[in-house]
Amino acid sequence: MIAELAVVLPILLLGLVGLADFGRATMETITVANAAHAGAKYGSHSTYHMTDIVGIRSAALAEMQEMSDLERVSIDAARYCSCPDGELVSCADGVCGETAESRRTYVRVRVEKLFETVFTYPGVPDVIILSREAHVRAR
Repeated sequence: MIAELAVVLPILLLGLVGLADFGRATMETITVANAAHAGAKYGSHSTYHMTDIVGIRSAALAEMQEMSDLERVSIDAARYCSCPDGELVSCADGVCGETAESRRTYVRVRVEKLFETVFTYPGVPDVIILSREAHVRAR
């Protein structure tokens, strides 16, 4: 009985720690996605907000305030324009068809966070990049 327990217990504990790591990674991935969406939503409010990179970053970080290691977070924001058919055009002077009025402006926010596993697992990297991107059409 004790010999079986000595063999099974380490495998069981490794599985439990693995499940905890997987749960943490899933929770942090959801938080990263929510932060990207919050930053893009802030940037889409007006033409001023589109270029307010500090405000976009602050909105994304506010969504991640419950995380302890925010120094491992990278936030990138940009504005881009496209025509209704999906063709990318210049936001300054791009024209879709005959008028510039049909040009659509979007805000893109990409959030990346380095996730470190608690334990080293065979075949799994110790550090994983959690990355999500949000695109929101500006008003």
